[in-house]
Amino acid sequence: MKKYLLAPAAILLLAVGSINPSRAATPADVRTKQNGPAVISLDFPGGSVSDLVAAIDKLTATPLDVIGDRAVMAAPVPSFSVHNVSVPDLIATVGTLQDGGSGVQIGATGPNLIFVKRIPGWHPTGGLNLDFPGGTLSDLLADVEKADGAPINVIGEKAALATPVPAFTVRNADRMGAMTAVGQLIAEKGIEFQPMGDGVFFIRQKPVGEHHKSQNDSYFESFQLGPYLNEHQTVDQIVSAVQTGWTLDPAHDPEALHFKFHPGTQLLLVSGTSEGVNLTRRIIDTLQRTPANHQ
Repeated sequence: MKKYLLAPAAILLLAVGSINPSRAATPADVRTKQNGPAVISLDFPGGSVSDLVAAIDKLTATPLDVIGDRAVMAAPVPSFSVHNVSVPDLIATVGTLQDGGSGVQIGATGPNLIFVKRIPGWHPTGGLNLDFPGGTLSDLLADVEKADGAPINVIGEKAALATPVPAFTVRNADRMGAMTAVGQLIAEKGIEFQPMGDGVFFIRQKPVGEHHKSQNDSYFESFQLGPYLNEHQTVDQIVSAVQTGWTLDPAHDPEALHFKFHPGTQLLLVSGTSEGVNLTRRIIDTLQRTPANHQ
């Protein structure tokens, strides 16, 4: 009996160029290298991760054990053809196809053990392209999820998802930046909508009177820095860039913006005036993202 050690999570596996299969794989496609692992030949017509595992199982004497996120087992895998390769080499090759573009890491830790997991902080590299015709916030989130393929999770008050959002168009936009802008747009309706990072959004109906703040009142927002951090772009350098931009205007009080970084979640917590928080968002949106395979 196959053993699956799976945890629930949302996963996307990028489909790449396909090769039309010329024949179905059969047990005759299994051979053994001298003093080495079994090798297989497989024309995979495309399908899910589960389909790929099943196809490999038909060609090997020992079923594969899979450790990973349950949702990835239903994710699509492109068609491909390989001949006389070991299972670990095959899995490593499939993993290379995902590198930096799918949000999935896949690999083999032994002849019959593979793992699949989500890459933390992953976001599609092509940017968000969306023509939203107008509708509710719920409609918008569904369209965004469909457009860029990455899952969206909303925590908060479901009733607020009925908030109307006007029509707009974005091209090659950062999803977090676009959703932050939507949050600012509907804030006047008394709705707090904030991206918390890694596909998680917080939403609530503000208490009466809370959304009538002036530009000088204190605001709070959190920014996910995980996709941006590397040896050349540190938390201190990002904060310094925001502070530099803020103090370019002599009328701005340097003490009006406060920053706190939370290492466990890689969130930058920002408190200050509405203008200062908006400046922080604009600067973070212009940062260069770290390639997924270097995170």
